[in-house]
Amino acid sequence: MELFIPSSQQVREGGKSYYVYKVEVRFAGWKNTLEKRYSEFLELHRVMKLLRRALHSPLPHFPGQHIWKQITGGLSDEDVEERRIELQNYMQALINSECAKNSTYFPEFVNLPENIRELWRTS
Repeated sequence: MELFIPSSQQVREGGKSYYVYKVEVRFAGWKNTLEKRYSEFLELHRVMKLLRRALHSPLPHFPGQHIWKQITGGLSDEDVEERRIELQNYMQALINSECAKNSTYFPEFVNLPENIRELWRTS
């Protein structure tokens, strides 16, 4: 499986703003593009941490939240770009981890079709 996060975009909704990250996934002739918020990546990581405990398997480092920067005025363009790169590195490392391959959550996160999930798990 190949996974890239080539870009991010700020979304303004109801007086609030947040960033979405464009995620491109390819595997065995299948391709998908989706958008995910940082909070969705964080939820994925929390699920992977639970599996890590059960499987005694390592996980890649997950990028921090930059809470202080968000409170004091928002993330700069450089912060968002750094986060995009870190999320891409995290996801690329996670793809082949025992935690991701033994979960139902990861393939759902990337919308991997049911008919090729087993092929990915054994690849």
